[in-house]
Amino acid sequence: MKIRSKNIITVLPIAAQDGLDKYAGIMRYINEHDLDWNLIIDRLDQSRETAPSNVDIESADGTIIDGTAPEAMRKAYIRTSYRPLAAVDWQTLENLSGRRNTVCINADDKAIADAAFKAITSNGRCASIAFMPALRALGWSKLRGRRLQELTRKSDIAFFGLSADRPLEAQLRALPKPAAVFAANDRAAEKVLKAAVREDIAVPQDLSVLGVDNSRFICLHSHPPLSSIQPDFEAAGYKAAAAIAAMLEKRKYERKQTYGVKNVIRRQSLEPFGTAGRLVQRARAIIGDSYTRKEKIDEIAARVKVSRRLLDRRFRQITGKSILETITELRIEEACRLLRTTDIPISHICNTCALGSGTYPQRLFRRHMGMTMREYRTRNRQPAAKARQSALPTDCTAAFRYTGSGSGFSIEGFASAKRRSPSAVGLPPPS
Repeated sequence: MKIRSKNIITVLPIAAQDGLDKYAGIMRYINEHDLDWNLIIDRLDQSRETAPSNVDIESADGTIIDGTAPEAMRKAYIRTSYRPLAAVDWQTLENLSGRRNTVCINADDKAIADAAFKAITSNGRCASIAFMPALRALGWSKLRGRRLQELTRKSDIAFFGLSADRPLEAQLRALPKPAAVFAANDRAAEKVLKAAVREDIAVPQDLSVLGVDNSRFICLHSHPPLSSIQPDFEAAGYKAAAAIAAMLEKRKYERKQTYGVKNVIRRQSLEPFGTAGRLVQRARAIIGDSYTRKEKIDEIAARVKVSRRLLDRRFRQITGKSILETITELRIEEACRLLRTTDIPISHICNTCALGSGTYPQRLFRRHMGMTMREYRTRNRQPAAKARQSALPTDCTAAFRYTGSGSGFSIEGFASAKRRSPSAVGLPPPS
């Protein structure tokens, strides 16, 4: 007898990079375990507080729902007859108390604080470390702050707790310099950077700033660009799918799970203090003047009077990435600026930013920004310009079943298929 396919609803912020990463993790689990699941995608829209009309909650065999969903929507999914539910990154869990067949998956706050302390102290000597909490008092924010305080007190570095309720300028001015601030998330870190600019505190010379989530819109548009810890969102999606499968198959599962840190993305707000750091700073100053030209890495190494091998080693030691990756990131940032502020054709932007030719620049941009250049321009230009562009529908919801192997899943592929037909569409999993 043929076994019926399982209908699984996924409620994820697919328009954001973390949502795409979580979705990639779900698809990886489905692919690895050859599951016959019908995924029903609810692409989150903050203006909508209920499930879309074409999503039948009661017919679902399980649901994976992100904490960014509005509370009313989460409550609607919670009431679905105790069917399996994976709650990913929910800030509060009181609505889930007593509910059976439920797994909560959240970031490992201890691991995030550990990564922050390591990133800050690996830069060299700093006189003080401060913690900036989330702009709302939340449990996970307090956990990150307490862990950072614990690690700092084991060293001989002074620890300070900042407050979002008092003027930040005076608090930052009082920190012994050079200082470093670890913020609970990128939004809190952005507030610190703005306060430092108003107070004329040199970043990163006197104050380094590190956030969490690697929200590229915030990080790349901050001044200077914000360094950030990138949680392993793909692992969160993978664990959510594994939890749903375990509940459906009546296997044992852990009700509370965590996922760790993928990487620390270093940008200009977190610069090193030591000798190796100064070498990297000199090289980055040269790169800053020449990254839109096809200057060879050997030439950059010669200008700072070290070998290419040593320069690349120092870059990996200080920034966590190669010199080529650093140059590529700067080129992507410049391409983003031109896409936001000009009408220059995309092919010309690729040439101007030395991104190459053919399809490579588009693949490179998508890998870094989670969308095509055209999508980025559409979303980030001024409202008057946006009105002239055709955008993806806000409530883009459809069902599809993964039935084969391959790669190349993309949001615009999903959306264009949705426009062609309202029926289910078959899409391959992400690579």
